[in-house]
Order: sequence, then C-alpha cells, then structure tokens
Amino acid sequence: MSIEMIKKLIFALDSGQDGVLAVITGATGSTPRKAGTKMIVTADYNIYGTIGGGVGEEIVRRECLKALAMKSSFEYTIKLTGNVAANEGMICGGNMDIFINYVSKDDEYAREVLTRYVDSTLNDENPALVTLTGINGEDNARLGRMMVVWPDGSVLGDLGSGHINSFTVSSVYGAGKNNNPRLIVSPPDQDIKMQLFIDPGVLNPEILILGGGHIALPLVKIASLLGFKVIVVDDRPEFANDNRFPEAYMVVCAGFEQALADMDIGPGTYTVIVTRGHAYDRDCLREVIKRPGAYVGMIGSSRKVKAIMQQLAEEGIPPEKLAAVYSPIGLEIGAQTPEEIALCIMAEVVNVYRGGGIQRKKMQ
Repeated sequence: MSIEMIKKLIFALDSGQDGVLAVITGATGSTPRKAGTKMIVTADYNIYGTIGGGVGEEIVRRECLKALAMKSSFEYTIKLTGNVAANEGMICGGNMDIFINYVSKDDEYAREVLTRYVDSTLNDENPALVTLTGINGEDNARLGRMMVVWPDGSVLGDLGSGHINSFTVSSVYGAGKNNNPRLIVSPPDQDIKMQLFIDPGVLNPEILILGGGHIALPLVKIASLLGFKVIVVDDRPEFANDNRFPEAYMVVCAGFEQALADMDIGPGTYTVIVTRGHAYDRDCLREVIKRPGAYVGMIGSSRKVKAIMQQLAEEGIPPEKLAAVYSPIGLEIGAQTPEEIALCIMAEVVNVYRGGGIQRKKMQ
C-alpha cells in the first residue's frame, strides 16, 4: 500500500536518516510493476518495498545510493531489453521510468508535507501528493519538491511559482476523481515545461460481503489478497465467525437489516450481496441501494434479479438506482464453482475500482 511506504520514509527521517523514495512514474511494454509502485532506500542501506525484484531492482537500488551521495533527485529509465530482460525472464521487455527522489532528514518542509498527506489519507479526506518530477531550464533544483492538494482546491506546500501551483491544482482534480497514480505533462504551448506525478491518497478499498456461505469463503480470500478491507455479515453464528474468515477485517453476526442500519457505507465501499435466499438478497439491496457506495453487486439468475428489481421499483426505488446495480454479478467467464464465481466477482470489482475498460453486461 502506497501510504505505508510514505510512513516508512517519515520514520526514517524522524530517526535522523536521509532517505530516497523511488517511484515508477511510467511503464511501457512488459514490466514487473506499474506506475505508482514505490521503493525506499535509507542512509543505513535498509530497503522497503519492491519495484519488481531482479536486476531492475538492483539498478534502482544503485541509483538510490547515488542520490543519497549526491543529495539530489533525478529521473532514470530502466530499459528491460537484452540481457536485463533475459535476466528478468521477459521475452519482449519494456521500459520503466523511475523518479529517484532524495529527501533530507533536515528538510522540515518535506516532512510536513508527507506527514500531512498521511494524516489526511487516514482521515479519508482524499488528498493527492504531487511531486515535481521534471522542469525545464535552471529550475532543476526544484525536482522532487512536493505538495498536497485536496478536492476543494486547498493546498499545503509550494512548487515554486503561482503558475505551477495553479496548473497542479487543475491537473489533480480537473477531470474528476481518479484513484490511479499518474504522470501529468504540461501542454506544449506553455513556457514552463514540467512533469508532475500525482499520487492519490486513498485507503485500501472496503468490500462488504453480505452472506457467509460457500462463495464467501474464496471471495474473502481473494479480496484480502488483493488488498481490500473485508467485512462479512451473516445472521448464522456457524457462518459468521473469525475462525471461518481469518482474513477478514471484521465479521458481523447479526440480521442483515440490523447490521446494515449500523454500518457506514461510503463512497469507498464495494458491496457484494451473496446471501442464501431471494428474500435476504432483496432486503439487503433495499438497504444498500440508498447509500453512496462505489459498487453494488447481487448474485442471482436473470429471472430472480428481474423479480427483485420489479418489486423494488414498485416500492419507489428510482430506476437509475436500480440500473446501477451489477446483477447478475461478475464478469462473464463461464464460472461454475464457488471459487470461479468468487474470481469473476472480484474481477468485476477491480474493473470498477481501477476504471478498467471492460463494459458491464446487460441484464437479459
């Protein structure tokens, strides 16, 4: 998780050590990791995180040590071709652009920005950490300077000029919310040519699984493996306990309506309805559809789903709310077993979370 890596860097700074934050800002072709992946190297040669291991990671470690010695930040591109690609086990290879960001233990500005970013992320304020990774001319001394930007346009920090700051704010939230780390390049007609790396401060997404039956078992395992904060609800003690779901963050044994009434379902919650019966699914959907969740999916045949949707429509649930439900749930991969069904559900959830290109299927 990105926020944990930033916390490691702050700890190193607080311990009186310089540190280097290496982040992949771009990747093309066959690469072991994608944009946003981070690795930290500290002055005492400790390494936290990985950008993919092997020869490529050793090259980045070497460049981080160089940054520590030079006390400066710079860009570096690893070409995973030829011998490097062969050592990484790649056939075609690719390129990884890395920003090697040196941070001094004496840099109170950087420490304040990083600390505020972490605190704001943990408070679910949706900040973005922006790093200046490229700028033309004599301004190279500013490389690595950081700023925190919030959705309302407020900022902490200064990237060196009012023009750059304004461009930064408009770049972060100008196109709406985006949870993916990304590199922004200034338009070619601007006098100041710059690159900004935007790292959204988002907590691990939360997945709420309503129903603790056969599908929930592999679903919890896969969701946990993917980094989701997992909450399971079932009204049967034998299906709702920590022994059954050791990977879950929380297991709630209570009636579905009662549990949902006490639960905070926010914009970062992905809800999966896989209860043991038609009536329970309907009751769960009736409750969660009113909340501002990121995703609501319900298992069931087309016939069952249509019946539930019709009943809720007759109760006055707006059509646009019903149309937003992913049901029948999951990507179409011909799944049959509980494990396969869990896989197709999580594939759909990740597609929504990451803004993937797979279009949702239409209810028959």
